[in-house]
Amino acid sequence: MKSTIIFLVILFLIAVAGIGWGVYEFQDARGMKTSQTVALVKSYLARLAAERRARKPKPVPETPLVAEKPPELRRDRDSEPKPEEPPEEAEQPEKPLTAEPTVVTPVVKTTVTPTEEAPVAPPKTELRRAPKPEKPKVKPEAQDLVDQGNKHYDQGIVHLQNTFKKDSTFDKENTLAIEKFRQAMAKYLDAEKIDGESLWLRNRIRETNSNIVTCRKQARRK
Repeated sequence: MKSTIIFLVILFLIAVAGIGWGVYEFQDARGMKTSQTVALVKSYLARLAAERRARKPKPVPETPLVAEKPPELRRDRDSEPKPEEPPEEAEQPEKPLTAEPTVVTPVVKTTVTPTEEAPVAPPKTELRRAPKPEKPKVKPEAQDLVDQGNKHYDQGIVHLQNTFKKDSTFDKENTLAIEKFRQAMAKYLDAEKIDGESLWLRNRIRETNSNIVTCRKQARRK
């Protein structure tokens, strides 16, 4: 009995260590802090709770039963007068067939004059305009935080594009890109606490994490 309990305790400790190691690897791969990871987990649990509440079926109001008509108002179908049938028409005697005279029409030759076809104008080609940038769809309370995060995010994109040159400024630009993406992530997570149902905000957080991972991978491959 004691050996079984000791074995179960050892398994529990191994499982806890594995979970802790997995969380550490997750934070290291995405460049996140412990507070950011906890906030991300809380927002995910709150989103699941909101989706469960939305999936609950709403109560259907009971429809009142239609009262039956009293027997005095019911009509007997047999008592209703039937429509009178129209009288049959008398058969008329058939008229004898008479041969009609055939009329011959003279054939007149006509000359067709060729007509000149008008030139067809080529269709106008419509120029496609570039789509306008999508406006963030968040609550007004979270708009200020999203604007601050977008400012850091745009700066991080500029630094990330500068790393594609592969020149002597690669390390500096890559480090600045990671820093700007982390600052943007912090603002987006604060905005998500206010508006956890914004689809645009979820996609932007996912894109920011992906950019941080890209910067870390290309720094290791150098």
